[in-house]
Amino acid sequence: MSKVAIVTDGSSDLSDEIIKKYDISVVPLRIIFGSEIYKLWGRDRCEISTEDFHIKLEKISKEDLPTSSVPSPGLFVEAFENALSISDSVIAIFVGAKLSATVESAQKIIQNYLPGKDITIFDSKQAMMGIGIQVLEAARMAKEGKTKKEILERLTYIRPRVNNVFVLKDLNYLYKQGRIGRAKKIMASAFNMSPVVSFEDGIVIPLGVIRGEKNVVAQMTRYVKKILEHAEINDVFLYHVRNQGLAQEIFDEIQKVNTQSRDIHLYEAGNICCVISGPKSVCLCYIGEFDKDWLMK
Repeated sequence: MSKVAIVTDGSSDLSDEIIKKYDISVVPLRIIFGSEIYKLWGRDRCEISTEDFHIKLEKISKEDLPTSSVPSPGLFVEAFENALSISDSVIAIFVGAKLSATVESAQKIIQNYLPGKDITIFDSKQAMMGIGIQVLEAARMAKEGKTKKEILERLTYIRPRVNNVFVLKDLNYLYKQGRIGRAKKIMASAFNMSPVVSFEDGIVIPLGVIRGEKNVVAQMTRYVKKILEHAEINDVFLYHVRNQGLAQEIFDEIQKVNTQSRDIHLYEAGNICCVISGPKSVCLCYIGEFDKDWLMK
């Protein structure tokens, strides 16, 4: 048996390849789309395909946008029991407690259904790949045979150094999730701006706005130069929601300045990212230093 097994929730947006490679147990998140509820395990696995999800999205009003919901008790128990079949010791890394009730629910599930089991809940204080990058780091360490103490110490160190910065096209999605106020939503929409936000200590932090797609590429490229210099692990994640053209343009510019030969992972995000950040959003996620002026000055 492994020394430590890793659990996360579906909003971490990990690929099936990573989940299988590191034996990660996933508690599926629930996406509520009108009267329909779909379980989601990660980027590649959801009860509604990404294509069908976006087709459905195009047919609804802004008032009926999808939302996410905490997993049911049975789904938690199933994931925890799966992890306990791999190891007697478990670390569960979940979406930030200020963003979702998942952490609180997980703690209650353990108390009520799995008392006495060696399960530690770790609040990522992040969303989407901000969770995923922490899960990946923990899973790699677990596979290397590191102890639970070593993994938790590493997670505690990297958590405040995780940076997950989004350029958005539509604030209605964050508004629907209760992450921003109505005034900010109206202002961004009225002036046709691309708001830039990040997650800090589990809450959405506005960084500023970018006007025009060309400026998005220029400012993101300038930002990435600094990321490549200051990243503390070799992986940098560039992901998007139905915006391959812009993301590819940014990726191509990044490669021109990637003298450190970092691993730049470009991919289309899963359905949960659309629920939170909306279509056409583009995000960069890494572990390392961050200065707002790198991007917005």
